[in-house]
Amino acid sequence: MFTLRQVYRRLYWFSYDRKARRQLGACQRFLIIGQTAGDNLLLSTVAWEMAQRGLHDLCVSTPHAPLFTHHPSITRTVPLDWGLLSAAGRLGLAAVNPFYTSPTGEPDCEHPPQRHILAEMCRRSGLTGTIRLRPYFFAQPDELERARPYAGALVFQSSGLSSNQGMRNKEWGPERFAAL
Repeated sequence: MFTLRQVYRRLYWFSYDRKARRQLGACQRFLIIGQTAGDNLLLSTVAWEMAQRGLHDLCVSTPHAPLFTHHPSITRTVPLDWGLLSAAGRLGLAAVNPFYTSPTGEPDCEHPPQRHILAEMCRRSGLTGTIRLRPYFFAQPDELERARPYAGALVFQSSGLSSNQGMRNKEWGPERFAAL
Protein backbone atom coordinates (compact mmCIF):
# COMPACT_ATOMS: atom_id res chain seq x y z
CA MET A 1 0.00 0.00 0.00
CA PHE A 2 1.44 3.36 -1.03
CA THR A 3 0.85 6.67 0.67
CA LEU A 4 -0.30 9.64 -1.38
CA ARG A 5 3.17 11.16 -0.95
CA GLN A 6 4.86 8.02 -2.33
CA VAL A 7 2.56 7.99 -5.36
CA TYR A 8 3.23 11.69 -5.97
CA ARG A 9 7.02 11.16 -5.74
CA ARG A 10 6.90 8.24 -8.18
CA LEU A 11 4.86 10.25 -10.66
CA TYR A 12 7.07 13.29 -10.18
CA TRP A 13 10.28 11.37 -10.94
CA PHE A 14 8.80 8.97 -13.52
CA SER A 15 10.02 10.68 -16.71
CA TYR A 16 13.48 11.44 -15.32
CA ASP A 17 13.90 7.91 -13.96
CA ARG A 18 12.77 6.41 -17.29
CA LYS A 19 15.44 8.50 -19.06
CA ALA A 20 18.02 7.45 -16.45
CA ARG A 21 17.13 3.75 -16.92
CA ARG A 22 17.69 4.10 -20.68
CA GLN A 23 21.05 5.82 -20.10
CA LEU A 24 22.28 3.34 -17.52
CA GLY A 25 20.97 0.27 -19.35
CA ALA A 26 21.90 -3.02 -17.71
CA CYS A 27 24.39 -1.50 -15.29
CA GLN A 28 24.02 -2.97 -11.83
CA ARG A 29 26.43 -0.64 -10.04
CA PHE A 30 26.71 3.03 -10.85
CA LEU A 31 29.81 5.13 -10.15
CA ILE A 32 29.97 8.89 -10.42
CA ILE A 33 32.84 11.26 -9.87
CA GLY A 34 33.68 14.94 -10.27
CA GLN A 35 34.21 16.86 -13.42
CA THR A 36 38.00 16.81 -13.65
CA ALA A 37 40.05 14.38 -15.71
CA GLY A 38 42.31 13.72 -12.71
CA ASP A 39 39.45 12.65 -10.46
CA ASN A 40 38.11 10.45 -13.25
CA LEU A 41 41.50 8.79 -13.61
CA LEU A 42 41.42 8.08 -9.86
CA LEU A 43 38.00 6.48 -10.35
CA SER A 44 39.62 3.94 -12.69
CA THR A 45 41.18 2.36 -9.59
CA VAL A 46 37.83 2.04 -7.83
CA ALA A 47 36.31 0.39 -10.92
CA TRP A 48 39.28 -2.00 -11.24
CA GLU A 49 39.15 -2.98 -7.57
CA MET A 50 35.37 -3.55 -7.75
CA ALA A 51 35.82 -5.87 -10.72
CA GLN A 52 38.58 -7.76 -8.87
CA ARG A 53 35.99 -8.43 -6.14
CA GLY A 54 33.39 -9.72 -8.61
CA LEU A 55 31.36 -6.51 -8.96
CA HIS A 56 30.65 -6.09 -12.66
CA ASP A 57 28.31 -4.07 -14.91
CA LEU A 58 29.73 -0.74 -13.81
CA CYS A 59 28.60 2.60 -15.25
CA VAL A 60 30.41 5.92 -14.94
CA SER A 61 28.86 9.34 -15.38
CA THR A 62 31.69 11.48 -16.72
CA PRO A 63 32.61 14.32 -19.05
CA HIS A 64 35.79 12.33 -19.82
CA ALA A 65 34.41 9.15 -21.39
CA PRO A 66 37.58 8.48 -23.46
CA LEU A 67 39.46 7.73 -20.21
CA PHE A 68 37.22 4.67 -19.79
CA THR A 69 36.78 3.58 -23.43
CA HIS A 70 38.93 0.46 -23.10
CA HIS A 71 38.73 -0.06 -19.33
CA PRO A 72 37.66 -3.71 -18.96
CA SER A 73 35.77 -3.02 -15.70
CA ILE A 74 33.48 -0.33 -17.16
CA THR A 75 30.33 -1.44 -18.98
CA ARG A 76 29.11 2.00 -20.00
CA THR A 77 29.82 5.69 -19.71
CA VAL A 78 27.13 8.36 -19.71
CA PRO A 79 27.44 12.15 -19.75
CA LEU A 80 28.02 13.75 -16.36
CA ASP A 81 24.65 14.29 -14.70
CA TRP A 82 24.54 14.61 -10.91
CA GLY A 83 20.80 13.84 -11.00
CA LEU A 84 21.69 10.31 -12.06
CA LEU A 85 23.07 9.70 -8.57
CA SER A 86 19.65 10.03 -6.94
CA ALA A 87 17.92 8.32 -9.86
CA ALA A 88 20.25 5.33 -9.50
CA GLY A 89 19.08 4.90 -5.92
CA ARG A 90 15.42 5.08 -6.93
CA LEU A 91 16.10 2.51 -9.65
CA GLY A 92 17.68 0.09 -7.19
CA LEU A 93 21.25 0.50 -8.43
CA ALA A 94 24.10 0.57 -5.96
CA ALA A 95 25.16 4.18 -6.47
CA VAL A 96 28.70 5.09 -5.46
CA ASN A 97 30.10 8.61 -5.15
CA PRO A 98 33.62 8.05 -3.80
CA PHE A 99 34.87 11.53 -2.99
CA TYR A 100 38.01 11.44 -0.91
CA THR A 101 37.74 14.69 1.06
CA SER A 102 35.27 15.88 3.66
CA PRO A 103 33.88 19.42 3.93
CA THR A 104 35.10 21.57 6.79
CA GLY A 105 32.24 24.05 6.66
CA GLU A 106 34.64 26.79 5.58
CA PRO A 107 34.70 28.09 2.00
CA ASP A 108 37.40 26.62 -0.23
CA CYS A 109 38.59 24.22 2.44
CA GLU A 110 38.21 20.46 2.84
CA HIS A 111 39.66 17.88 5.21
CA PRO A 112 42.16 15.67 3.39
CA PRO A 113 41.84 11.91 3.87
CA GLN A 114 43.87 10.16 6.55
CA ARG A 115 45.01 7.50 4.07
CA HIS A 116 46.03 7.44 0.41
CA ILE A 117 43.39 9.06 -1.84
CA LEU A 118 42.83 5.84 -3.79
CA ALA A 119 42.48 3.79 -0.60
CA GLU A 120 39.96 6.33 0.74
CA MET A 121 37.93 6.29 -2.48
CA CYS A 122 37.79 2.49 -2.37
CA ARG A 123 36.80 2.53 1.32
CA ARG A 124 33.99 5.01 0.58
CA SER A 125 32.85 2.66 -2.17
CA GLY A 126 32.51 -0.19 0.32
CA LEU A 127 35.68 -2.02 -0.71
CA THR A 128 37.90 -3.67 1.86
CA GLY A 129 41.17 -5.54 1.72
CA THR A 130 44.32 -4.76 -0.20
CA ILE A 131 44.07 -1.97 -2.76
CA ARG A 132 46.64 -1.53 -5.51
CA LEU A 133 47.40 2.17 -5.31
CA ARG A 134 47.57 2.99 -9.00
CA PRO A 135 45.23 4.24 -11.71
CA TYR A 136 44.30 2.10 -14.71
CA PHE A 137 44.41 3.58 -18.19
CA PHE A 138 44.20 1.27 -21.17
CA ALA A 139 45.81 2.96 -24.16
CA GLN A 140 45.48 1.37 -27.56
CA PRO A 141 48.52 0.58 -29.77
CA ASP A 142 47.93 3.59 -32.04
CA GLU A 143 47.69 5.88 -29.00
CA LEU A 144 50.93 4.48 -27.62
CA GLU A 145 52.63 5.03 -30.97
CA ARG A 146 51.52 8.69 -31.08
CA ALA A 147 52.86 9.17 -27.54
CA ARG A 148 56.27 7.57 -28.24
CA PRO A 149 58.04 10.94 -28.89
CA TYR A 150 57.13 11.97 -25.35
CA ALA A 151 58.42 8.85 -23.58
CA GLY A 152 60.00 9.76 -20.27
CA ALA A 153 58.26 13.14 -20.07
CA LEU A 154 56.54 14.22 -16.90
CA VAL A 155 53.31 16.15 -17.32
CA PHE A 156 51.37 17.96 -14.62
CA GLN A 157 48.62 20.53 -14.43
CA SER A 158 49.40 23.60 -12.38
CA SER A 159 46.24 25.62 -12.91
CA GLY A 160 45.36 25.88 -9.22
CA LEU A 161 42.69 28.56 -8.83
CA SER A 162 41.99 28.71 -12.56
CA SER A 163 41.02 25.04 -12.70
CA ASN A 164 37.48 23.79 -13.15
CA GLN A 165 37.18 23.36 -9.39
CA GLY A 166 39.81 25.75 -8.12
CA MET A 167 40.91 25.63 -4.50
CA ARG A 168 43.58 27.65 -2.72
CA ASN A 169 45.24 24.52 -1.36
CA LYS A 170 45.80 23.36 -4.95
CA GLU A 171 47.59 26.62 -5.81
CA TRP A 172 51.21 25.60 -5.63
CA GLY A 173 52.88 28.31 -7.64
CA PRO A 174 55.44 28.13 -10.46
CA GLU A 175 58.41 28.70 -8.16
CA ARG A 176 57.57 25.57 -6.14
CA PHE A 177 57.15 23.51 -9.30
CA ALA A 178 60.49 24.85 -10.55
CA ALA A 179 62.13 23.79 -7.29
CA LEU A 180 60.59 20.35 -7.60
